[in-house]
Amino acid sequence: MKKFQLTLLTLAFGGIVSFAQSADDILNKHIEAMGGAKWKTIKTVKLTGVMSQGGVDITMSETIKNNEWSRTDISAAGQSGYVLVTQKEGWMYMPFLGQTKPEAMSAEDVSLSKDKLNYSYQLLVDKGGIKSSTMAGKDSVDSKPCFKLKIKTTDGNEISAFFDCKTYFLSKVSTMVKVEGTEQEVAVTYGDYKKQPEGVFIPMTMGTTQGDLHFTAVELNKPYGDEYLKHETN
Repeated sequence: MKKFQLTLLTLAFGGIVSFAQSADDILNKHIEAMGGAKWKTIKTVKLTGVMSQGGVDITMSETIKNNEWSRTDISAAGQSGYVLVTQKEGWMYMPFLGQTKPEAMSAEDVSLSKDKLNYSYQLLVDKGGIKSSTMAGKDSVDSKPCFKLKIKTTDGNEISAFFDCKTYFLSKVSTMVKVEGTEQEVAVTYGDYKKQPEGVFIPMTMGTTQGDLHFTAVELNKPYGDEYLKHETN
């Protein structure tokens, strides 16, 4: 009888071990759910959307040529600005923040922004952008159960990533940043995933502390020329 009970216990705990998922398992299922190998064919991405803030509509577009450059354009209340990052330098022009001309970004800010140079890295659908990953238990995002992973990116950033337990889509990414000497959490949530003609899924909503950005247009693998790299220097 004792041997039978021990066998049951062995099978039970064996089952728990065999069904336990590692961080790598979660990432693999996430990548497959998002389109798998089809992401390897995506070379450029342009997302255009609108965010409402204080009764003002802010138009934003993010254009990325993977592993080369990323440009975010923002228009609101008759003013336009941008953030441009390449492998070697970055430029910012935000008249909404009082800037009167484009200013070069610091080397540290450029380095921390390099994960934006590949959209696949942003959505964690390419392990080339991941240095290490570990399970951190479970949590919830918008009341939905999620797997939580601690991830170190190849650019040196440390993030917490939350994956929907049912769909394996990325629900949230958070990281700690220093603001005026104080560490604060910065988080982005993702939702409303839509399958594109290219066979990959894109989140059509991004949630931030400033508001929700709803994308109205997606362009993949379109040619983008040097006009996106233009900036003034004085």
